[in-house]
Amino acid sequence: MWLWRSECVRYTFLISLCVLFGACASTQGGAKISRPLPKPSVLMAKLRERSAARHNLRALGRVTVFSTEGRLRLKAVLVAQRPRSFRMETLSPFEQPIDVMASGGEHLWLLTKGKLFVGPATPENIARVLPLPLQSEELVELLLGGPPVARDLEPSDIRVDGRQWLLALRGKNGDHANLWIQPEQLNVVRAELMDGAGNMRIQLKLEDFRDLGDGGPQLPNLVRARVPPRSLDVRVRLLETTVGEDIALSIFSLEPEDGIVAEPL
Repeated sequence: MWLWRSECVRYTFLISLCVLFGACASTQGGAKISRPLPKPSVLMAKLRERSAARHNLRALGRVTVFSTEGRLRLKAVLVAQRPRSFRMETLSPFEQPIDVMASGGEHLWLLTKGKLFVGPATPENIARVLPLPLQSEELVELLLGGPPVARDLEPSDIRVDGRQWLLALRGKNGDHANLWIQPEQLNVVRAELMDGAGNMRIQLKLEDFRDLGDGGPQLPNLVRARVPPRSLDVRVRLLETTVGEDIALSIFSLEPEDGIVAEPL
């Protein structure tokens, strides 16, 4: 009888351990969110409303580019202002300007090697300095901490993906995007942007968020990007940021100096 009771106690103890460790295993790593899913349109409206609270940003960043030719590291001065204005200046190790790019949204100016070029602000032209093939509005939203998608993309579907919400968006021209969003802070932590043919333009991973105290969204200090068409991996680390300053509109264009004729991009 004593032996039988001991075996029962031992068996019960083993079952308890299995239940305990099983519960721990299901809680760690694979835990899923339990809160109800919001409507796609409501969630996107909330993201855009919060991002609109931040009008502009000026930052010093460190850009690292990995390509088939090796690694390139440089510093950059980044300025972004809603809705589509930006300016980028890359700096040498001696803090001397290398390339300067400015755009008010539609047109883009590029000053490089003593020559001034002007052309449309397409993703391909924007990527000549900062190798992220993004539209003007996408780039500005990314730098301001908002959802890095254009306004003409509308939310179409939402589902739970692990610990995040996965929001799908579609555009009239066939472009589409996927956003992975933290339910607690409503931070966009991943993004995929695709063209109308379904080709991947860029994959973004946003990390190291911090609150700037201006009522806007938390800002990712680190942006990791994969650009499959060009086999590039790009990292942008924001070192210093300032928001809410008065920024002159004149910095978003470049005027040719005497004797210099702007060439088309």
